[in-house]
Amino acid sequence: MGLINKDIFVCLDCETTGLEIDKDRIIEIAIVRFDFDQALDSFETLIDPQMAIPEVSIAIHHINDLMVKGKPKIQEILPKVFEFVGRSIIVGHGITNDIAFLCAAAKQYNIPCKLASHPYLDTLRLARLYGESPINSLEKLRQHFNIAEEGAHRAMNDVIVNI
Repeated sequence: MGLINKDIFVCLDCETTGLEIDKDRIIEIAIVRFDFDQALDSFETLIDPQMAIPEVSIAIHHINDLMVKGKPKIQEILPKVFEFVGRSIIVGHGITNDIAFLCAAAKQYNIPCKLASHPYLDTLRLARLYGESPINSLEKLRQHFNIAEEGAHRAMNDVIVNI
């Protein structure tokens, strides 16, 4: 087992049409590969969910149907996502939900997915266990730790704040 400060991590965030894994779809994904010193590489894209984005979701992430029109479909993106993640430790805020959405999409299109057995660090769980912030949303934690605002609820902004 190596030292954690020598590991390579990927911080990942998905924006979706809603919260139901069997019904809703991924509309944006952002990933940054990093180590303890720096960001090494990044990947982000909007995704055509092939369904209408509900107004309640648009109000949260400000991604509308026009923005995703003509963008790649999830089955085109997943192989690149899985290759990008590789064997790195996955980091994310409520990351098990992002992993579940990615695995469900992979299953729908018969794309092999090993993310469910991947090592991960859930920053939401860490905040609940060890944090001193009364509210553990990424935005409230950003304020608690005086992290510069990146613009909430777009995938890459959330990834940058999370790292």
